[in-house]
Amino acid sequence: MKKKEKYDQIFHLFQKKRYKEIVGEYEFINKNFLDDIRILNILGASLAIEKFYEKALKIFEKIEQLDPAQPNIKINLGNLYRLCGKLEKSIEYLNEEISSNLNNVSAYYNLALSYQSIGNTLLSIKNYKLAVELLSQNNQALANNICEGYFDILNELGKTKEAFEEGKSLVKRFPNSSIINWKLANLYSTRKLNSDAINLYKKAIEIDANNELIKFDLAMCLKDNGDYEESLSLLKNSKLSLSKAFYIEMLFNLGFKDDFLKELENACENFKGNRLIANISKYSSYLYNRNDTYPYCSEPFKYIQVNNVVETYLINDCIKEIDSIDLNLMNQNLLKNGTQSSGNLFSINSPVFDELKNIIEKEIKKYRENFSNENQYFTDFWPKKTDLNSWYINLKKGGSLDYHFHHDGWVSGTVYLEVPETENVIDGSIQFGFNNSNYKFIMFHEIYLDPLAKTFPPDGLHRGNGSYVFAKHCEPFASLHVVGVLYSHLANFP
Repeated sequence: MKKKEKYDQIFHLFQKKRYKEIVGEYEFINKNFLDDIRILNILGASLAIEKFYEKALKIFEKIEQLDPAQPNIKINLGNLYRLCGKLEKSIEYLNEEISSNLNNVSAYYNLALSYQSIGNTLLSIKNYKLAVELLSQNNQALANNICEGYFDILNELGKTKEAFEEGKSLVKRFPNSSIINWKLANLYSTRKLNSDAINLYKKAIEIDANNELIKFDLAMCLKDNGDYEESLSLLKNSKLSLSKAFYIEMLFNLGFKDDFLKELENACENFKGNRLIANISKYSSYLYNRNDTYPYCSEPFKYIQVNNVVETYLINDCIKEIDSIDLNLMNQNLLKNGTQSSGNLFSINSPVFDELKNIIEKEIKKYRENFSNENQYFTDFWPKKTDLNSWYINLKKGGSLDYHFHHDGWVSGTVYLEVPETENVIDGSIQFGFNNSNYKFIMFHEIYLDPLAKTFPPDGLHRGNGSYVFAKHCEPFASLHVVGVLYSHLANFP
């Protein structure tokens, strides 16, 4: 087959978006047409679209050998090096592309992603900003991708004020972007500016009617605003698995007992392992005198574990690090006379926090191994893809953090950095139970863990189903400094 004939054939397939058929020609083209850049470009692009990144990389490396000045070769290689995990090479090629083309939006965007992957958040944000500044109305899809990544990294670092101001500016430039309207709505919602948030959510849904995540966030905002009927309808009709759990919770909160119990029974068979439902099932088993049959963790108190894990020097280093950086604070309705950081401490470029993270990850591994033979859902179906999130809480004298749990965490824990010395075991302790300030208050099955007791020292870490059992930090006599830890799943679990 002649080169022109082969080129015409695969060009036709590419125009018809029949990329898999082109990928099927990989070996044949590799053997017979490795000197034809036009054919290789189409093959490389098809491989990348079908996510055969290593093969695509080899093709574009060959193109560079044939013609180092080939248009877009630097950005194509930079992007593929990133997708193949070769981040230093990615950064090298993308910077070369930018040096020759200062207005290449995609180059800045991919460079931001590469820096983000190696943990250099400052350079990542810098390049996101440059990409955002260069965005035009001509490529809405690219604008959505860049702005979504930009908002996410700002929020991850707790820079919510900056994200809010950027969002207000960007929504004027891109009023028809579902992503920008949605992300800005989330920022209004966290500020309890629900009317503004609801309007933005609804506009985002008008633009992208099939986005279930936007509908879910709208439902949560409506719920917070007291618009229960509309919220319940959105949750009931949602295709998002997470919506099912909040639908069941809302049935419970609104007193629809029969509907609630029916949905809960169905969830026991068809929607296993959700921490929110696990909590409601346990709670309602006491309220309605019913057996708790929901599969997650049958005896949560049994799986609370306490250990000495952090050396004194690291505790002191953590406190110094926290004092030295400008942590953004978040609105926390459950917190009395205290402050809580926003974002994820482990996203900050800090050797101190990196060391703490490594220790916690090892402890989580030990925790899992310790209970591996317990025949519990949360141990048997431990997620493969996870994320570790952390925040800082400082409770002043007389302060407290009310009952709460982490429905999006698999397990959670607390590292105590500094605690008050008092004779009363309750002062500054952590209290576990099945109570919930959001439900009708019931006193039952509560335990206290004293941070100063031998079993729970100041440098201790408690781990367990804090994502399931309610925990409360009681009023301390003096200041209490803790680091919260949330170990979340990223896989497709309920």
